Amino acid sequence: MHGMLSDRNPCENYMRIDLDADSLVGSRINMLLKRTNTLVLNMFRLRDALNLLDTECCVNLKYLELNHCHALEYVIACIVLPVLESLTIQGAEMLKEICHGEDLLPVGSRKQLSKLSLSNLPSLTNFWKIESQPEYLRNLRSVEVCSCERLKSLFQLPGASNLKELETVDIQNCRDWKRFLLA
Repeated sequence: MHGMLSDRNPCENYMRIDLDADSLVGSRINMLLKRTNTLVLNMFRLRDALNLLDTECCVNLKYLELNHCHALEYVIACIVLPVLESLTIQGAEMLKEICHGEDLLPVGSRKQLSKLSLSNLPSLTNFWKIESQPEYLRNLRSVEVCSCERLKSLFQLPGASNLKELETVDIQNCRDWKRFLLA
């Protein structure tokens, strides 16, 4: 699995947080996050999804990397990530879902996600099971999945027509894997 840091522009606002805490709520970090383009979190006890900070805290976030957030069960629920281009999640033992909830993006927001990298997520069962917003994935170009033993499929959408830009798919060491797309 390749980290997403090699893809980012070195001139963009970068924040890395190495913290032994279970939440960023109450940390007064919202103002900094609103200006951040690249966020790398290494928080072993992180439990709270990112949206608990502020529904608009990540509006400029292009690159999100979560490393070894072992207690995290889901990443986002009803959070706005209008310009997210790359999502990398590695070593989150309790992670069950990435997208949890219904309203991930407001109507008309940009759909930029082009790179998805998931590795060492033994409890992950679903990545995307929100049928109402398949257009969010229309620019997805690269998918890497490694050592996600319980993951059976990545997407539960009513067809693959929204994945027209997909160029690279690399699935390795996923014991329960059945198929890429469940209709």
